[in-house]
Amino acid sequence: MVKIIQIFIFFIGFILFFHKEVLSFEGELDLTQRSRRSPKPILDQLDWYNLKNNENKNETK
Repeated sequence: MVKIIQIFIFFIGFILFFHKEVLSFEGELDLTQRSRRSPKPILDQLDWYNLKNNENKNETK
């Protein structure tokens, strides 16, 4: 019985540790963070790029 409880606690600890590692890794890849070279967040740049493309498409029609 004690062994089962020890294994259960070990798995809970392992899952919590792994979840924390995954979250910290995702934080490094977060697209809403500002990139080093650009003052704008990456998602804002993509929105601006899409708007420019849409304007160009409308002009060519």
